[in-house]
Amino acid sequence: MKPIIAFCCLVLFCSSLRAQDTTAVQPPVDITPYASPRATLKTFLSAMDEVRKGRVESIGKAMAALDLSQINPLVRSEKGRDFTWMLLEVLKRKKVSPARVSRVWAKESYVLLKFRHGRIVLQKQADGRWLFSSGTLQALPAILDELVQQAGATTATGNLPWYIQFRSRIPESLKKTFLLLEYWQWLGVLIATIAGVFADKSSRLLLQWLMRRWLRKGLIDRRLRLDADWLRPLAMLVMAGVWWVGLNLLGLSDTALAFLLVPVKVLAALAGVWGGYRLIDVVCAYIAVYAAKTESRLDDALVPLLRKSLKVFATIVGLMFVAANLNINLAGLIAGLGLGGLAFALAAKDLVQNLFGSVSILLDQGFHVGDWVIIDDIEGTVEEIGLRSTRIRSFYNSLVILPNSRLITASIDNMGKRRYRRMK
Repeated sequence: MKPIIAFCCLVLFCSSLRAQDTTAVQPPVDITPYASPRATLKTFLSAMDEVRKGRVESIGKAMAALDLSQINPLVRSEKGRDFTWMLLEVLKRKKVSPARVSRVWAKESYVLLKFRHGRIVLQKQADGRWLFSSGTLQALPAILDELVQQAGATTATGNLPWYIQFRSRIPESLKKTFLLLEYWQWLGVLIATIAGVFADKSSRLLLQWLMRRWLRKGLIDRRLRLDADWLRPLAMLVMAGVWWVGLNLLGLSDTALAFLLVPVKVLAALAGVWGGYRLIDVVCAYIAVYAAKTESRLDDALVPLLRKSLKVFATIVGLMFVAANLNINLAGLIAGLGLGGLAFALAAKDLVQNLFGSVSILLDQGFHVGDWVIIDDIEGTVEEIGLRSTRIRSFYNSLVILPNSRLITASIDNMGKRRYRRMK
C-alpha cells in the first residue's frame, strides 16, 4: 500500500500546485486560419469534413475555432467535442457557406445566424482571432432543439452526440431541470452508477476464477501468498471506466460534469496504478517460476529488477494521466518549482547513481541472489538486487539495505565463488 499512498500524495501535490502552472509560456498561435469570420467558418467546416472522413485528429483544429474560455478546463475537451458536432449540425441545417460571409469585417462581432433561442456569433479576440463566441456555445442546445422541432423530426441526424439524439425522443416532462440536471440526466446517472457496480462485481468474479485457476495449476509462486481476490483493483478500473463513459454520454453541464467526472478520472488512475502493481506481481511471479528452473542465476536477479522497473513505469503513466486530465502542464510545473526543482535534480543524481550500480552488478555478475558476500564491512547472504538498493541478510539475521551506488567503488568479496574451502 505504500506505493499507492505515495501516488495519492503526488496527485494531491500536483492538484495543489495547479495554480502555479498558469505562468507557463504558451506557444504562439497561428491566427491565419481564424483571421476573419469567413476564414474561421471555412476552417471549421473543412476540419469537420476531414473528421467525418476518418481523420479524427482534425477535430482539434475545429475546436480551436470555438471560444471555450468559459468552459471548466477540467472538462473542456469533452464539452468542446460536443459543441463542435452541435455547431456543425446547425450550420448544415441552415446550409451556411463561407462564400456568403464577407471577407473583411470592421466590427468586433459578426452575427452569422439568428434564431428564436439565440444567435450564432463570431467574436474577435484580443489576439486577432475570430472565434464562435461563448454565448453561442451556451445557446447551441436550445438552437438545435428549435431546428429539430421546426423540421418536424423526432431525432437529430448526423454525427451528433448520443444524448442530443436521445433527448429529442423523450417526453417534455423529463426535460425539466432539477439541481443543475434534467430529470432524464438524473435517471442516466443512476443507471450509469448501477452499471458500474454490476461491471465491478462481474469483473471481480471473472478475475477470481482466473486467479484460482492459475494457483491450482501452480503457475504462480505460492510463496507470494496471493489469494483469489488479488486482482481486485482491475475490477475497480472497469467500474471507473463504465462510469466515465456513462457520464460522457449524458451531456451534463460543464459544472456538473467537472464535479462528477474528475473524481472518476482520479479513481480510474488510482485503480489503474494499483491494478498495474498487482498484475505486475502476478506476471513476475509467473516468470520467477521458470527462472527458478534454469541453471543461470542471472535471471533470478533480473526478475525483481523487472518488477520494480514496471511499477515505476506504471506510476509515471498514472501521474501523466492525472496531470493531463487535471489540465496540469508538468514541464511548466517543474520549471516553476524553483528550489524544489533543484532538490529534485539532486535526488535524481542519487537515483542515477543507484541505477548505474544495479546495471554494473548485472553486467559484471560479481554476485547473485543467494551468494555469501563481504562488501566493505558488511557480510551476509544476498536476498534481493533492486533498482535502488541490494538487500543482504547478515549472519545475525538482520537485514542490511545497501545503496547500489556504493557497489560501484566498493570492494566485493564473493565467498560463494570459492573453488574450495579451508577448514581450521
